[in-house]
Amino acid sequence: MEDKRDFYEKYGAEEYYVIYPEFPSHAEGWRRENGTFVRIAEINGHVSARLGIRFVLAAGDLTVFGPDGRLFLTPAELVEERNAAQRTAEEQRLKAEQQHLRAEEEARRAEEQRQRADRLAARLRELGVDPNEG
Repeated sequence: MEDKRDFYEKYGAEEYYVIYPEFPSHAEGWRRENGTFVRIAEINGHVSARLGIRFVLAAGDLTVFGPDGRLFLTPAELVEERNAAQRTAEEQRLKAEQQHLRAEEEARRAEEQRQRADRLAARLRELGVDPNEG
């Protein structure tokens, strides 16, 4: 990780963070000052000048909040959120497909009824009865 940090320092990164998610989780951070990385002395409560994210350490748990104040999700939570969104999208797709099929069936029935009415009207005309009089 030191080689990686050195690389980022060499090529001008403004900040560098290392996150240790295992309990007790913690983070280390560096920010550029006068051309070099300087370690962030207190990461708890630190807000990244570049990213706007905030680090909170409490009881061995690291929580990271985005610039909007919302909690960053863990990879497992992101997967579950994505899976839930996919399930919802699939449910909505199936519902829309069912509605489409119902609409097609209703249109088919309406067309059958219209054709039946046309046949009956034609038969009445053959019998000398005007179906439009009444």
